[in-house]
Amino acid sequence: MSVTIAVSATDAVGATASATITATQTAAAYPGQSGNPVGHTHAPGYPGSLTPHTPAGDDITVSGTAANPIVYQFKDFENGANGLYVPASHIIFIGCRFQCSDPLIAGATNVRVDGIDVEFHYCSFVPRVALAATPPNGGGYTTWPTAGVGLQYAPEDINSNPNPGLTAICIPRTYGPQYHLTINAGPCLCDHCDFWGFANCITTTNTTAQLAFTDCWIHDTRYPGHITDPGGDDHGDGIGFLDGTIPPQNVLIQHCTICAEGNTNAIAAQGGTQPYHNWSVINNYMSGFDFTVIFGDGPAGGTNLIFTDNILSTEIPWAFGPVQDHATVFRANGCQWARNKFRVHPSTAPTVNQIDQWQSSWDGYFVWADGSYHPTDFV
Repeated sequence: MSVTIAVSATDAVGATASATITATQTAAAYPGQSGNPVGHTHAPGYPGSLTPHTPAGDDITVSGTAANPIVYQFKDFENGANGLYVPASHIIFIGCRFQCSDPLIAGATNVRVDGIDVEFHYCSFVPRVALAATPPNGGGYTTWPTAGVGLQYAPEDINSNPNPGLTAICIPRTYGPQYHLTINAGPCLCDHCDFWGFANCITTTNTTAQLAFTDCWIHDTRYPGHITDPGGDDHGDGIGFLDGTIPPQNVLIQHCTICAEGNTNAIAAQGGTQPYHNWSVINNYMSGFDFTVIFGDGPAGGTNLIFTDNILSTEIPWAFGPVQDHATVFRANGCQWARNKFRVHPSTAPTVNQIDQWQSSWDGYFVWADGSYHPTDFV
């Protein structure tokens, strides 16, 4: 399937930017593989380098319109301790890089979005360049997505490594922000974006507007931020809802790779005082350290929750199981759980004392919504 986006707009200083993006989704290549590259260096028309955003640290406060959005193309945002704040609306970022310079501030966010109709295409959300110039592994997968082969576990993490034979990444805490992207409004779209070096990668708050994450690669978290860390102050979720009140509605997570040593949960749709509605999680490759997936964990009555054609991998051997038990959610109200498979990653074995002692013979089995494995699909 190919999607073509043509953009021509004038920015706040009168400069005109235009771009045509054709994104081809190849079912066989998950994001981060050679057949489905992500990040700013793979944006169509990438000139070979980025232009620093000037003035440095300037927030995005000037809005475009629905008919004439403001485009930031091939810009490098290095915006100080608290990252970039985007209260403006109708903004499109193409082939940009976002870096947060001081991850030790509690709740530091690389990019915070409060405006509506904000889009990120082929963007990189990374630790500060002065600390880590390139991603630890940089992609190039040719088969199933595997863990990184650049940096190994951080030295302070060596005792909590759940599987010493696994070449997963956990970069030092001083390298990455707690959050790469905080979305407080919508619609908001992330497509073919590369996220690495974070504690919580993407956190969302209550909104009824569409949030969409397509063909993104979320990987290589920072230390701490996982269940074995005795003094850690961070979650390590891939995409999560942590607001604690009304969960966002109308969320699409499609064809993403969410896999990193620090992911407490690859998807953490948990908590909230009201039910979840209209979430679709389709055709993703995921691995996580606590549960791989916590999905729709609010009061009963959620509607139109779709979880189909996903692969839940042991690339990160979990502490509890692939799914927090929500089987009853998917038997009513337009919800669907179908064709989700269990993937035993080569050379991995269950964590010692793990509740769910999976077996390699279950590779390719269907994962049911109660976290169990079966040769037939969930009905």
